[in-house]
Amino acid sequence: MSTRIIISEFLWEDGLAELNHQTQVTYDRTLHGDRARLHREVATARALIIRNQTVVDEELLRLGPELRVIGRLGVGLDNIDLQAAYDRGIEVVYAPEANAVSVAEYTVGAAIVLCRKLIQAHLHAAAGGWDRSRFRGLELSGKTAGIVGLGRIGELVARRFRAFGLKLLAFDPRIAEGDLSVVENGIRLASWKDLFAQSDLVTLHVPLTPETANLVGRAELAWMKPAAFLINTSRGGVLDEKALHEALAEKRIGGVALDVRRHEPPSSPGAAGPAADPDFGRFDNVLLTPHIAGITQEADVKVTRTVLRDIQRVLRGDAPRFPASGELLTFPRPAKTNGG
Repeated sequence: MSTRIIISEFLWEDGLAELNHQTQVTYDRTLHGDRARLHREVATARALIIRNQTVVDEELLRLGPELRVIGRLGVGLDNIDLQAAYDRGIEVVYAPEANAVSVAEYTVGAAIVLCRKLIQAHLHAAAGGWDRSRFRGLELSGKTAGIVGLGRIGELVARRFRAFGLKLLAFDPRIAEGDLSVVENGIRLASWKDLFAQSDLVTLHVPLTPETANLVGRAELAWMKPAAFLINTSRGGVLDEKALHEALAEKRIGGVALDVRRHEPPSSPGAAGPAADPDFGRFDNVLLTPHIAGITQEADVKVTRTVLRDIQRVLRGDAPRFPASGELLTFPRPAKTNGG
């Protein structure tokens, strides 16, 4: 009897050859956008493989009575109702470290783009300009970087920033002063307010949970230096986009790199109504990318292999190597009432 696997978003297609020859695969990278068809397809599936666009809620799980495992191609699990899956005896597996290097390298690249005014310089040169004096940027060396979240990605970012000569601050209530990642990388653990107030660059590396929704808002942006930069490669929901847009419009922040948005894709520029997303594209000190920090050729191979191998382990009755754990995905909300 064949095993049916549904894949609703893109992946490294060559990896499918590693599946058992009795496996029946339905692969449609646009399936996440057709909810009615997804409901029909999942009815006879034993495994569902997704990224961040497929919403796995209680309704979808109820319509998949044969589901045994859900594979998340990546790290974030905010689009999956984990409790509903566990209540139904469905295993959830993911790839916690497979794209960490890619995200860390993107973060360093974004920092360089912002510090060296590469966006503005490109637009100027592409329009025929050659006024070099307008684009006197900053060196990373000697600056202070504040890292929010010192998990695997945050640690890799710290290592790379240290190589560039940055001083490192971090905020992560789960990490102690004597932690190896802190000691080896010369990191100073800072209070919530001090991290934002003392950093020339703040980068976010936390999961999206009820505790981290709108984690960075008006207060945090107000604490930042007027010339400081902010990078978000975690989830759009951890950042108050309206407050950030106001800070940019009022020139209270030096620049921003946003790889993730609250709604993906965000509404079109110029859209009206209360549901419209802020238009960050009108600012020349903002780097916008479509959630690509963790997507490289190398990461896609590692992510796909990690998830597919765990899917097969679960389907043959073995324990997965990388089961999703709610405890690993928590990030305590800072106490903001006492000033940090």
